[in-house]
Amino acid sequence: IFPWESSILLGERINLLVSFYSSSNNYLNTNNNELIIELRREIEIYRIIIDELQTKILTCEKSQRLANGVELEYEDLLKFLYE
Repeated sequence: IFPWESSILLGERINLLVSFYSSSNNYLNTNNNELIIELRREIEIYRIIIDELQTKILTCEKSQRLANGVELEYEDLLKFLYE
């Protein structure tokens, strides 16, 4: 009400809140855009970390299978030697 009343006193019908709302809205949009960019950046970082962890898991699984195979061969060799 105040902006309209003050503009009527001056003989003009101008809504003084429009410019304030526009600049405030632009600030919020800019701030939101920055947050979105930051979130996308963090998501990409986490995707990279997940990919690296999946690669490490696969490497560990392969190493474990290899170790199990070597252990079985070692046991077979011991059985052969002591029979």
